Amino acid sequence: MPIKFLNNYPENNLKDSIVKKDGSPLNGEIWLYQQLLNINNQIDFQDNDEWYFYHNYNLSMHPGSKGKVEGQVDFLLLNRDGLIVIEVKGGTVKVENGCFYSLKEEDFYIAQNPFIQAKEYVNSLRDLIGNSKLFICKAIVFPHTNNFQLVGPELEGYKHCFYSYSNFRNIQTDFAKTENFYRFLCGLIKETKKVINSSINVYRERNRVFTNFPRMSLQELRRIKNQLFPNQIAYSYNIDTINSDLILNTNYDILKGLKKNRRVLIQGKPGTGKTALGLKLIAENYLNQKKGVIFCANLLVKKKIEYLLISEYKIDPTYIAFEIFSKNKAEQYLTKELDYYIFDEAQEYFDNDLYEYVNQFDKLNCAPIFYILYDIDQTILSDTEDLGFYEDYFIQEGFIHYFFDNVFRTAQHPQINEICTAIRSLNIGFVYKKLGQKFLQSDDVIKKIAFFSYFIKNNSFHPKDKVILIESHIFDEVKNLLISYFDDFVLELSENNINLLSEKIKFTTPIKYRGLENEDVLLVGKGLSDVNRTQLYIGATRAMVSLNLMVWN
Repeated sequence: MPIKFLNNYPENNLKDSIVKKDGSPLNGEIWLYQQLLNINNQIDFQDNDEWYFYHNYNLSMHPGSKGKVEGQVDFLLLNRDGLIVIEVKGGTVKVENGCFYSLKEEDFYIAQNPFIQAKEYVNSLRDLIGNSKLFICKAIVFPHTNNFQLVGPELEGYKHCFYSYSNFRNIQTDFAKTENFYRFLCGLIKETKKVINSSINVYRERNRVFTNFPRMSLQELRRIKNQLFPNQIAYSYNIDTINSDLILNTNYDILKGLKKNRRVLIQGKPGTGKTALGLKLIAENYLNQKKGVIFCANLLVKKKIEYLLISEYKIDPTYIAFEIFSKNKAEQYLTKELDYYIFDEAQEYFDNDLYEYVNQFDKLNCAPIFYILYDIDQTILSDTEDLGFYEDYFIQEGFIHYFFDNVFRTAQHPQINEICTAIRSLNIGFVYKKLGQKFLQSDDVIKKIAFFSYFIKNNSFHPKDKVILIESHIFDEVKNLLISYFDDFVLELSENNINLLSEKIKFTTPIKYRGLENEDVLLVGKGLSDVNRTQLYIGATRAMVSLNLMVWN
């Protein structure tokens, strides 16, 4: 059956299903629903045609509404040509002095203007769906009103999308009436495009609307259908939880500002919310049933994000892939099937042909959304000066550049931010002064063991809220000491245990821990110099409440 009736009302009992709040039937809406049933049973559709039909669509229930968009649409009809918003007024309708009136029993009462309603619903759906390739139009139907005149500047523009009793009153057979309404629906989107084209510069913009809104493939149609009518039961995700915890919790205005840009560079220092923004982008796209991939710079962040979204928020893994960026891995995702790409900590692979990879999509004749998140100050593998070239190149290629310099980690102790700045400027004296007893610089093994012991056994923080970050140049040496004296209390962090609760304090390098954070951090580094300051800077920025520093001599 080409028409999918998503409400699944019993066909023989519409009067009990399509009703007002008092239980009385909505005769106009029942008439329209019956017409679609007749079309489905009597009209021969093409083999690759699919229509989706929904009654009483609540805009506030759409995942993209965030509870801020209200309205009850009488009907939505989705097919490969686009989406039709249908507003129905049953009974007799008339207009006097710009006011609409409907007949109830023998008296007329003031009613909402269905033409304005339909127009507003179209605009709201465009914002909610955010799909520039989906054409949305409106239809206004008065099935019981005869000789309604579309007079005046407010109504004349609706002639192409208005259908009433006058359209079929002289048609004799039921089949012919059904066929007449079917032709109206099929021609509506085409007629609306013609009206739009006629209102713009014909010589410069001829066929613009037809070019921008081609007929959708079945795959694209079904994706839009899932976006409008998500089947959240299938994977047990909760729209409200995803909205409140991931999307609306902080910095939602930033997310809104990014929504209409398709190529975005997002630069920001630690704590400005780049990774959190990446989660918001995934959640927002998922609620709109869009598929994508996030490329991470290290395995620990990949595993942490993957666990959070898949295991805790129950996001369907078929909608998002998690990968470590490499040329070969990225080539596997060079496809028209994905809607968006997120590159986290991209400063580490700017010079790994990232810009060439993005440009390959032009050859595929597709335009997915790109979000490139980076911080030049945190780069380990690349030269800072060289990265400026790639940054400028992306901007020249049409990327919008956002620079975040405000730290939004409201829970982070203000002093830690000052210490991080001092580490970047190699001001070891300021670091020592600020940390006091939480700072150790010694080549005495006994003092080192005592410093580790105090951090490990201090009950101010739970072991899960602590982490030891060791500069990579001395990692094996420090690891051997930790294992020798504190094997029962520490555990090397890996992709296999990052999401497991443990009574042991985990340790790793700042590079591997980048993008993550913890309450209490013990940072171990070999002095403070140009060689290691980026690692120590990254490690210090991971601390939220307490930072300890051991200079390993």
